Amino acid sequence: MAFSVWRILAIADRRAEGRTALVLFFPQLLFYALWSWLFFGWHSPLAGLLNIVPQFLLILATIDRFRWLDLVAALCLVPLAAWVAFASLLNFEIWRLNA
Repeated sequence: MAFSVWRILAIADRRAEGRTALVLFFPQLLFYALWSWLFFGWHSPLAGLLNIVPQFLLILATIDRFRWLDLVAALCLVPLAAWVAFASLLNFEIWRLNA
């Protein structure tokens, strides 16, 4: 994630699209950090699920936006998207089994 955003930061001040891409990146980073607190801190699979769905959508939007600016930066976020997709399934199942 850091390498990816570093590559975009390097071009963001030269291109308006770079700033738009960062507007997507930083909220998904906030959602990413908040998920653990909601799921584990609050002991709430539902709160985690309500967080992880928009988080995943923001990650996909960020990858799409980064792709137009720097393919390497976009590809560096693909493992994050895969992990969050898997975590989403786990989060959903934990919520479903405990509901």
